[in-house]
Amino acid sequence: MNAKRSSIFRRRVLERAGVICELWIDGSYLTEKIDPKDIDLSFAAWAHHLDTLDPALQTALLANLNGGSAYSPSLDTYFCPRFLREDPRYGADKSAYWGEKWGKGWDDRLKGYAVLKIGETDVGRRLFA
Repeated sequence: MNAKRSSIFRRRVLERAGVICELWIDGSYLTEKIDPKDIDLSFAAWAHHLDTLDPALQTALLANLNGGSAYSPSLDTYFCPRFLREDPRYGADKSAYWGEKWGKGWDDRLKGYAVLKIGETDVGRRLFA
């Protein structure tokens, strides 16, 4: 990872805080561009895990990973809460929306995006089970 990329994004903060999540990464950050202008990502995490985090950490995550209240020229981030089917908040799950959003280019052609797993996630268990 070049210096520009590492200065744009630091996942170690999430790891040290014990946050279990996935970062769905898209855009020029993934290409061979020498100087990507920003990183486009969705922060996807199960609500039942987020509910167990310290309230100050929850607030910081929402402020910094949900578009936040302050503009950042280097981060284009979105919060993607995941809910179990039996959770009454299930209707607010946006994983299908962001999967489709990052899976298509501006020209509507299919493309890929990277999934960076932080901590233990169900994706790892499904892929390797």
